[in-house]
Amino acid sequence: MICLNCGRDQQGEQEECPGCGHSLPVFPPYVRSNHVAQLQQALRHCKDGQLTLEQFAEIYGRFAELGLNFQQRWRVNAQTSLVDGLPPELKARYQAGVAELDQALNLLEEALQCLDQCLESGTDADFARADDLLTDFFKIGCGGCAILMEELDKTENTDSAGTFLDVRGL
Repeated sequence: MICLNCGRDQQGEQEECPGCGHSLPVFPPYVRSNHVAQLQQALRHCKDGQLTLEQFAEIYGRFAELGLNFQQRWRVNAQTSLVDGLPPELKARYQAGVAELDQALNLLEEALQCLDQCLESGTDADFARADDLLTDFFKIGCGGCAILMEELDKTENTDSAGTFLDVRGL
């Protein structure tokens, strides 16, 4: 994780960035600081007048770069779903979790577009919508990962033929 305020890499779990002293927030639904929580904190501070639109734009720029890289890693083509890319033999088992991840990626894309509008308009409605979209992205993405982990746990590290399958590298 990086500090979105200054761009410095963070080692381990810290309450503030050792580079700039910026608070690395933890608040529900988050149990540790992450990029989404940092962006939401900045968005809320900008809405409340504690950050200027220019300061928020700098933080958002760092997040947007990370968000686009994240999307590109998961989706080669933004027009196709992750479910469509699943091999037929895996669809029945993993479709539900992957569909959640697909929905989360769509929410992230929508949040980034909304944040672009925030920078143009600066209206409270745009800030509130972006905040909600970011929370939904996080919750649904975590839910999808939980569904997939549950499916992987069901196999107890064996495939359908009963042979050992090492999933630690996934």
